[in-house]
Amino acid sequence: MGRTKYLGLSAEAYEGNGQLDAAFAELTNALHEVETLNECAYEAELDRLKGELTLPSGDEAAAEAYFHQALDVARQQQAKSWELRTTTSLARLWLQQGKRIDARNLLSPVYN
Repeated sequence: MGRTKYLGLSAEAYEGNGQLDAAFAELTNALHEVETLNECAYEAELDRLKGELTLPSGDEAAAEAYFHQALDVARQQQAKSWELRTTTSLARLWLQQGKRIDARNLLSPVYN
């Protein structure tokens, strides 16, 4: 129990050191454990992290898809903290794309 959380934290550490391939590998391992062991408590955060790691490659559509997946999981689990983190990430992306009103409309209800 809890291994997926530590794999996610490890992925963040790799990302911080600029080791994106290692970060993706850790997330892939973590998401595999979510599927095989049904350890879902950290699943939304893992999807969000995958979106964050995808952004530097310039593939905003893929990052947005990961953020939407994370939002779906967080909402199904009624995990407000994961929902807020993911909504913030998606709103930040939308702001960069010039979708300010969409970002505010997405973030406001979760933040309130």
